[in-house]
Amino acid sequence: SNMLFYEDTISSDSGKHHSRLNVGIHIERTGFDFAVRNFLPIIVMTIILYFVYFSTFGERYRVMLFIIRLLIIAGVFLTNAEYHLKLLSDIPDSRTIIENGFYVIYLLIILAAMIALFVFIARGKKIQMRIILAGRMLHFFVILGFIFWEWAWMNKLQIF
Repeated sequence: SNMLFYEDTISSDSGKHHSRLNVGIHIERTGFDFAVRNFLPIIVMTIILYFVYFSTFGERYRVMLFIIRLLIIAGVFLTNAEYHLKLLSDIPDSRTIIENGFYVIYLLIILAAMIALFVFIARGKKIQMRIILAGRMLHFFVILGFIFWEWAWMNKLQIF
């Protein structure tokens, strides 16, 4: 059974004792619809953040490109924060795979902001392209690491 019953006694300031019946229910959500509905924003934000590494206009539009990158990053941050807070209000006191996904998005936001800043500061097209390539690879490996970590956690593998 997924239900747990237990009773305790509550004492008030006036010296009266009251008994209370507590019920704990274990509910597990299953189904593809729940996973898609909650993971879809994470997937979309990951793809949008990846666009930060593909936009290049040349040296003439360096400041404009930096501002566009920062706007993309800020938009993803606000969206991620909103969905994360909604998840926390819906499922309190539990660490889920979806919540870990939101933490990975925060990590990718920091990575994208650092790469955008480094590209803005760097002089020379060759150095900028190397920084962007490093950002693409790190973005990919962070996502791959998250997928592997969650797969290992779901299968209860002892990695470390």
